[in-house]
Amino acid sequence: MGKQKADLEAEGLLDGLEGETRKARARLLARLADDGVSVEELRRAIAEDRLVLVPVERAPSPSRRTIPKGSPWSSERPTMRL
Repeated sequence: MGKQKADLEAEGLLDGLEGETRKARARLLARLADDGVSVEELRRAIAEDRLVLVPVERAPSPSRRTIPKGSPWSSERPTMRL
């Protein structure tokens, strides 16, 4: 996390924070960056005070899963023609 932490600091994503708060944000930012979240997305999440929600926003949800059409779990039921 050494170079990455320096990059996050250089981007200003840890500005104004000290102690445990700074360390916790640095860990979260590093994890999100490792997961592919861009610096722009991180900056926007901080500005909107929703950084802690980013992992939840990125988690797969039932509405994002691909369920085969006609599957018993699909909301689309096959129609019967008479």
